[in-house]
Amino acid sequence: MKSSCFLGGPGRKKKLQGYTLTCSLVSVCAAIQELGIQPYNEDLHLGELRYVQMVVTTFNTTLPAAERYASGKVQVSLVWNARDEDSIQADRLNKMAELWERMSGIDISFTPASFGQANLQVFDVLLRRLQKAVKIGSSVVELYAGVGLIGLSLATTRKCRTVKCVEVNKEARLSFEQSLSRLPASVNSNISWHCADASVSPIKWLEGANVVIVDPPRKGLDPPVIEALRTASLRGLGKTKSPSSKTTDKVEKRPWMLRAKQGAVHKESASNWEEEEHTWPDTLIYVSCGWQA
Repeated sequence: MKSSCFLGGPGRKKKLQGYTLTCSLVSVCAAIQELGIQPYNEDLHLGELRYVQMVVTTFNTTLPAAERYASGKVQVSLVWNARDEDSIQADRLNKMAELWERMSGIDISFTPASFGQANLQVFDVLLRRLQKAVKIGSSVVELYAGVGLIGLSLATTRKCRTVKCVEVNKEARLSFEQSLSRLPASVNSNISWHCADASVSPIKWLEGANVVIVDPPRKGLDPPVIEALRTASLRGLGKTKSPSSKTTDKVEKRPWMLRAKQGAVHKESASNWEEEEHTWPDTLIYVSCGWQA
């Protein structure tokens, strides 16, 4: 096993950085022993872990250079010997590479295949401001939800009746399940995560919600989602009438909706709240990572 680190700068900086890296290396070695991971042998071409590379990130650049690394974080890159992400060897990699972050009062799990914000400090500020825009007891749907960070934070801080998270990346399910298991016991919401493309039949997800949150990629909202938001707004204002999609779809046959149900994760509320039919969102919160979009 080879460890590659980047060191430099004045002596004090190097000392703090080296201490941070040493602590991280100890953690990596402990994980290797606990999971029974075999270092890769270049001569025999056997083993799992080929390389470990660590880089210290300082985040807070307002601090003097000599003090930044004392509270810095370490980015760890693992080079693994596996054919693909579904192989047996990759299962132990996922267990080893799992990352936990504490944000807005809850623990959130991230795996290598799940999307995470680049600047977590700024995103934590965004979360706290976003929470103030959601009324206590709301029913929330989050499209492009990723690991469900926003939805889970609202379930915890705003005592939501229901929270639905819709995400196309099936790999985010594991992170959501693990984060859900660490929610405080006092959280009393109907919480669910659905593996589905938000741009396919999006109106289905909007009915029954008071608040809709969208956190799309840089390209912005898909056209079908924009149209569904317009339709939901008109229905909420009573300008268009339509039967409830929940009452008309007695037997769901659409393959994309069936896949979403099969890949879903649920946590039922102790209060046994039911969704309100013919209720449409009156609040839209758009988290954007591209001004043009």
